[in-house]
Amino acid sequence: MPGRTISIDTQQSIYYLKEFSKHQFPDIKTIKVFDESFVEISDTAPALILLMDNFLLKINEEWYSIISSTEDPLFNVKLDHDVKEKNIHNMCNNAGYTMRQTAIMSSLISSLAEDLSNHAHTQVDSHIVKTILDKNIYERSLKAKATIEQLDMKLEFLRKKLASLEEIKASVDDKLLHKAKKRLGYFSSFLFAQILAIQYGTYVAFSWDVMEPMTNLLGILDVIIAYGFWMATNKSYSYANIGKNYIEKKRERFYKKVDFDVEEYEEIKNLITLLETQKLLLSPKVEDLLKALKLLDTSKVSKDEEEEE
Repeated sequence: MPGRTISIDTQQSIYYLKEFSKHQFPDIKTIKVFDESFVEISDTAPALILLMDNFLLKINEEWYSIISSTEDPLFNVKLDHDVKEKNIHNMCNNAGYTMRQTAIMSSLISSLAEDLSNHAHTQVDSHIVKTILDKNIYERSLKAKATIEQLDMKLEFLRKKLASLEEIKASVDDKLLHKAKKRLGYFSSFLFAQILAIQYGTYVAFSWDVMEPMTNLLGILDVIIAYGFWMATNKSYSYANIGKNYIEKKRERFYKKVDFDVEEYEEIKNLITLLETQKLLLSPKVEDLLKALKLLDTSKVSKDEEEEE
């Protein structure tokens, strides 16, 4: 609250909270605690009950609405501890407004009411109300426009940096893919040489009686290679997996050679997504808002998957 910070000891009663607050702030003469239905909470009730839901404080003759969650995680809209704005917020909710519309309307009406109260010494007519309303909307429009311009500047810088990193990454990935294909070619040649050696030994140099134990040994060698690959990588023994495994093992070393930071690359991508989402949330178009919500959902799913891993 303005000029005051009251601590709640959950092990004590409401009576202790009142007495402690009066002792901490001598200007407080009376303090009462109510629930959201304006029913006063008993002094003997534990203070822990206050943390379970929103509640009201009447300090001297001033009302304060204490909201358990003062920030909306989606739109980052902070609700002031004021009964009037809270009532406006509830009215918008009851009228069927969306979360975003409710936040915007309650904040706009609250600032409008504050400006009107500053002109209470003058005769408030429709012209003054319209002027104040225009001023509020104009100020918010300018603020939104300035925010969008800042986001565009940041996005432009990050996209240029991302483009240069993607160029380096693509170059490294191409080299790795070429080397992987080369290694697979060597492996294929080894298998083909086995077949040629068996055929030559069986039909030209020796007989099947001589080549049979050698063929058996070569077969066992192939099984050992396949089983060893599976044990080392936990992947099935196939050409595709052999190539992928080689790329995964060598990628980090190749990236270090060209000073490519994978963490920075991923961080820039995530930051671009975040800034694009913030920009879409400022847009008046419904389709932009839906895109922003979709991006938020995708980001949340990706984060949950990373935490599970």
